[in-house]
Amino acid sequence: MNKKQGQEIDKYRKYIPFVILVAMIALVITVITGEADTKGGHKKQNTTTTESAGIAEVNTLIYDRQAFAVVKAIDTDKKSITLYSIDGNDELNLYYDGATDVKDKFDQVITMAQIPVGELVDVYYLLNNDVVAINISKDAWEYKKVSNLVINSDKKMMSIANQNYQYNENLLIIGDGKAINMINLNEKDELTLKGVGSNVYSIIVTKGHGYVRFSNYDDFIGGNLEIGNDNMIQISKDMLVVVREGDYRLTMENDGLTGSKLIHVTRDEEIVVDMGEFRKEAPQVGKVEFTVIPDGADLTINGKEVDYSQPIELKYGQYTVTVTLSGYEDYTGKITVDESSMQFFITLVEPAPEATDDSTSTNTNNSTGTNSSTSSDTNSSNNSSSSDDSLEEEVKNSDTSNNSVDTEHKIYVQTPADVSVYWNGDLMGTAPVNFTKQVGSYTISLAADGYETVSYPVIIADDGEDVYLNFPSLTKK
Repeated sequence: MNKKQGQEIDKYRKYIPFVILVAMIALVITVITGEADTKGGHKKQNTTTTESAGIAEVNTLIYDRQAFAVVKAIDTDKKSITLYSIDGNDELNLYYDGATDVKDKFDQVITMAQIPVGELVDVYYLLNNDVVAINISKDAWEYKKVSNLVINSDKKMMSIANQNYQYNENLLIIGDGKAINMINLNEKDELTLKGVGSNVYSIIVTKGHGYVRFSNYDDFIGGNLEIGNDNMIQISKDMLVVVREGDYRLTMENDGLTGSKLIHVTRDEEIVVDMGEFRKEAPQVGKVEFTVIPDGADLTINGKEVDYSQPIELKYGQYTVTVTLSGYEDYTGKITVDESSMQFFITLVEPAPEATDDSTSTNTNNSTGTNSSTSSDTNSSNNSSSSDDSLEEEVKNSDTSNNSVDTEHKIYVQTPADVSVYWNGDLMGTAPVNFTKQVGSYTISLAADGYETVSYPVIIADDGEDVYLNFPSLTKK
């Protein structure tokens, strides 16, 4: 080795300690990183994206934590997402950006805004709460268009398609994009349920309910109401009907009178439908004067005793008249009212002193009735069939429930005070109010001016006791 080569070696010898130091530092960093990966530091997961040409591209996710969770809210302005972690039983507030990997359950890329509130997701995120990736869970199931959901709150169980599922106190119920309470669910609502295995984790109200009142519908009271394809409802005074949101044809029918309208029901809103354009023609009425000889006899029309000392107003039609007086033969006959003013004369006769069976069979009524108007018709037969109309009022049936009635006990609606209480659409009064106990499943609605109308499903047990009901205060509009 010549002198020049020795000088070159001396020139680089002084850098050897520095190179060794750098190599040691690199080794330490490698060891520390490896320890972090095995003790809760950054984790890696390979994800595969299938390209259109059939070439599989493998990407690696690096994250600190992961969770199986329910989406509670998404704020696209702040780019934040709030979730309830089913695994960790706590709430997560995370942030995302354009680099966040968002996919549906079929591994198709979607936007964060396309993930609905109430969805079940697998989320991967960093310690600083930035979301690395979020995927709609492949393990989750969903039932759509569920109605009349059966819920047993004591056992925290619900039945769907004859299958029982469990839920817990953290069950998320979403109505109109926000969390609501289970008590706000109504049998008219259409629901989507999501869960995994035998557990339900979220309920989404896809179609809620609104309320329908009526005005100027007296001619329909006692008849039937049909809204959409719902079952017939008996029409009562001051009724309030709970209806699923949407567009419907409403039809009222009573005694030959029919009225139909198209309505739009909005969630949690109340509409008033005016049926005043549908009216029965005013009935023609005649004033009828009865003269009965002798005085003091009792007179009934269609089986109802009347005071005939003054003219009686009767709708045009046929009626059965009976006159009785002790010591005289009873008179029964039919009259036809077809004029504005009419007069009928009825004379009772004393029974024959020795009437035989033959004479009785040939003449069952010796009393006579006459009409001063030649256009009317009277007879003295004993035909006792009644006409279609009663004298003073029509019979009204206000019982709209198929459930049993416990006449020995009552239902007490105590709070909130000063609200109108509707039981299956029928007005029961203003709270606090009580009424005869009805056993079975019902809908109770509460309404007051200036407040949001609400309804609750209730189940009344046949337990031989009074029932006391208390509900939350109404919300101001």
